[in-house]
Amino acid sequence: MSRFICLFVAVICLVAPVRLEAGWDPGPTPIAEAFTVDLTAGAHEVAVAEELRFQRDGREMPLVLKVRYPVATEEMPGPYPLVIFSHGMGGYTDAFEHLSAHLASHGYVVVHPAHTDSVRLRREAGESAESLRRTFTREGTSVVDLRSRVEDCEWILANLEGIEAEMAQPGLVNRDLAAMAGHSAGAMTTQALAGLRFHLGWAGRERSFSDGSSFDAYIVISGQGTTRPSLSETSWNGFTKPTLVFAGSEDVSRVSDETPESRRHPYEFAPEGDKYLVFIEGATHSAYQGGAAPNGDAARMEALTSHATLAFLQRHLRGDEAAGRWLADSRPDKFAGVRAEYLAK
Repeated sequence: MSRFICLFVAVICLVAPVRLEAGWDPGPTPIAEAFTVDLTAGAHEVAVAEELRFQRDGREMPLVLKVRYPVATEEMPGPYPLVIFSHGMGGYTDAFEHLSAHLASHGYVVVHPAHTDSVRLRREAGESAESLRRTFTREGTSVVDLRSRVEDCEWILANLEGIEAEMAQPGLVNRDLAAMAGHSAGAMTTQALAGLRFHLGWAGRERSFSDGSSFDAYIVISGQGTTRPSLSETSWNGFTKPTLVFAGSEDVSRVSDETPESRRHPYEFAPEGDKYLVFIEGATHSAYQGGAAPNGDAARMEALTSHATLAFLQRHLRGDEAAGRWLADSRPDKFAGVRAEYLAK
């Protein structure tokens, strides 16, 4: 494959091989035989479709997607399971690139939507620099439209054929296997799709955005807990699907009252059955994607996030028992260079 291939469709998609950073073993691992103990790229070369733009009903800004996907081989021609990844407040489609590339190398199609709170999209729409600067403050959290975020993800599920057509990749996605993932505001998006119940504070009323049936599995990275008035210990009662929760001992944010303890709540208050927690010592709010972690190795924290996510998906989308055994192993030092608490119920 050439370094860059232009796909001439309704938009031009740039397709290019993607390789993981130096220090990440590029050799393939036969996961069906035994799940590797460290981060190892899969057998697939990874391609990227950039800046796919769609206009969905009810949204003024275009819905921009980035898609990372495996290059088909004779041995593994596809179709491939789907993962939708929802970015944090103000983010864009470039969130969690290493996680995305790692999953694609192992045979997953990863779709990154840019939601309406994206600073880049709002700048394109003409919003002032002063207004954009307020995004990452408590005042700025008002730009997060949870319903619109949920509708973005549901639209992707309902329009896979059109997305594949824009990419010139018909039949790429396995319609029967899909997972939802997200970080921070994207974790709230993920929880909303998983069936999170919000308490309205009067007359015992509740509200939810989904019954949790749209996806087969959910990955919550730096999520929200009962520090929010609208959430209580019963808010997660509807979490019936497999769920993986990431939290960290230094995971706080200046735009919320969440604490390292409240980040654990999506695991602790969810009902038993295929629920997992990875609580990483020293992990900050951005460490899961390699951001600053003064009291730990951020690169290894990022690697653990990718590795545990793959184990979870392999187990619950592909039935890989070896990956499930790794995921359920409770040894705090099982992933070299990082100490973490691993819980399962």
